[in-house]
Amino acid sequence: MFDYLKRHLIGSISFGMILLALITYLASQYLSEFSILPGFLSNISASLVILAITIYFINPVLEKYKENKWKTDLNKDLTRDFKLLSNMAATYLLSPLNITIYNFIDPHNTDIEEEAEISINKMIKNVTQQEIEANLLTLSKDGWKHLTTDIILVRDEIKENILVYEQIMPRKLLTKILSLRVKFKAIDTNVGLFNSIFLYNERDWTSRTTDHKNIFNNFCRDISQNISEYLSSVIEFRKILAKIDTES
Repeated sequence: MFDYLKRHLIGSISFGMILLALITYLASQYLSEFSILPGFLSNISASLVILAITIYFINPVLEKYKENKWKTDLNKDLTRDFKLLSNMAATYLLSPLNITIYNFIDPHNTDIEEEAEISINKMIKNVTQQEIEANLLTLSKDGWKHLTTDIILVRDEIKENILVYEQIMPRKLLTKILSLRVKFKAIDTNVGLFNSIFLYNERDWTSRTTDHKNIFNNFCRDISQNISEYLSSVIEFRKILAKIDTES
């Protein structure tokens, strides 16, 4: 449904540009007695036609070529790179909370790689915001440091994949990674603020006042919501990656 609407929207925009170009051209002919204006209007009309052709014809062809080239040139190293990001994105922020894939692994499946993918998908679909919040509330100081370290690792991996593959990856995959980055940034920001208040002040950590306890609880609630929304983006990213991998 979305693709249908998108195609018709692009078509409508292109048709509108061509119609505007025609009107502009006719206006330039009508105003031919002026020395500058007709030429200016003619240039605008030509530019509008070129822009309409680019939007409606050239861009879709280039995008299709990029997708086909991605599928045909996809090699094991590149696939492994994206799967690494996919797995890191799913597991690194849950591991400090003692939520791991080991609780979801089927020991009877001898295909370890396949079972890892299945287990990770089960884990991120089954974990709830309430579970994440409860684990954050009881997380030790070392646990918060572990979470902070994993956030840095995931941040760098997302950034590197965007920088390295932005020009060659299909748009739908790039869109999912950018969405993942937006959701991740909310976690990154809130954990950074949390650390500036609690993590490096031993007194506040060991004996928080009532006010600080309320702030602590609010941070845990907000971060748990950030992580839950982020995991939804991880699921979508893994789906599109699995689809591209299957088609290649």
